[in-house]
Amino acid sequence: MPTLSDKLFRAAALPAGEEDSARWSLTLLIRLRFIHILFELALLWPALHFGWMFPSDVPWYLAALSGLFVFNLLARGWNRAGLRVTSIFLLFQIAVDLTATTVLFALSGGLMNPIHSVVHFQVGLAGLLLPTRPALFVLALGCTALAILGGSTQSLADTYAWIGPLGPNLAYEWVLAGAISGVSIFAAHLNRHYRKRLHEAEQRGRQQDRLRATGAVASGFCHELASPLNAVGLLADRLHRKSAEADPGDLSEEWRELRESLSRCDAIVRSMAGVPWDPDALSLQTTDVALLLRKITREWNGKAPLRFESAFPPEQPLFVSAPPVGLSQTVLSLLRNAEEASSAPIDIRLESLDGDRDSLLITVSDRGAGVDPSVLRTLGSPFNSRKGVGRGLGLFSAVHFAESIGGALQVLPRSGGGTDARLILPRAAEEISRRSA
Repeated sequence: MPTLSDKLFRAAALPAGEEDSARWSLTLLIRLRFIHILFELALLWPALHFGWMFPSDVPWYLAALSGLFVFNLLARGWNRAGLRVTSIFLLFQIAVDLTATTVLFALSGGLMNPIHSVVHFQVGLAGLLLPTRPALFVLALGCTALAILGGSTQSLADTYAWIGPLGPNLAYEWVLAGAISGVSIFAAHLNRHYRKRLHEAEQRGRQQDRLRATGAVASGFCHELASPLNAVGLLADRLHRKSAEADPGDLSEEWRELRESLSRCDAIVRSMAGVPWDPDALSLQTTDVALLLRKITREWNGKAPLRFESAFPPEQPLFVSAPPVGLSQTVLSLLRNAEEASSAPIDIRLESLDGDRDSLLITVSDRGAGVDPSVLRTLGSPFNSRKGVGRGLGLFSAVHFAESIGGALQVLPRSGGGTDARLILPRAAEEISRRSA
């Protein structure tokens, strides 16, 4: 049997985590409103005893509390029914709280009420729960409420000389409310920023787990398929020799097509077996990416011409933390995708990443028809292709490689038609130190 203290503790505790942050905020407001009503009831006797409230105001005070209680029951019912909760709805909830608080404190001493800082608390709460503009609107409401409470204090001073002719300093109350609101809004911005970063990190972790699982399945499949595929190839060669000795007719074209098909199957199996990059085993070597790209450009023998452009001087080395073999394979995979998209010249550009001095950007641009939106939505998933040929493993491998070394791969529509594949690479530590010196 839970005790009264257990019930009070559960009522005051923060709500359990909700995927819907607005609904979580509404649940918190409902709990805090019930606690506020209990405090106001408990304050009734001291207010009468110490002269903060006139006995004639008690019915109005209780009516205001009853109205706030009924409003909270309605909000609770709305929340339990699962109806939509928006930032405007939350703003309305806090505005009602401020209005009720102003009425209650105006009847019980104004700024002389020892818990009148509940107004500041509600202003700060709005900064944490609402976007910036609604939070500033609540700040304006809070300053108005403090001004009204200041007037109530002056009315009380006319009866009790010990309060003083001027009452508390209203300017101080306004400055305090503004400071609390500013700190709350700043804290809310930080919280949203780091929650977003955490969400992105969790998504990357789940993506890495999916990639590892896919790689394990593909490797097992390829291992099991390799042996019978080799046996089929050997059997085909033996049958070719026997048929040539028996001279049943000219079947050279058929045998050539069979051998080409088997070779293609073997290449597919080998490429599938070698796709995944294990981040835990990946060696982050230091590679001069400028030198590597120039070498790829010189040795490129694709059908589409390749044009390389660098935003840095030709003699300047640019080191990144990436294994050269894996980086070469990733760049070549992006170039092959661009070549399949269009026979027009392919542009490859090396530059610094805007807003990030610790990263370099390689952009591979083609002039094809662009990437299907459904492919972009599932970028990095295996077997994600709309080309009719291929298995969609090129981008799968490139995305996995980039994420494994702490970079990223972005595929975006190119201005003027085509696609931009943006490979973001982390600079090597010595490169960062050299630039900072």
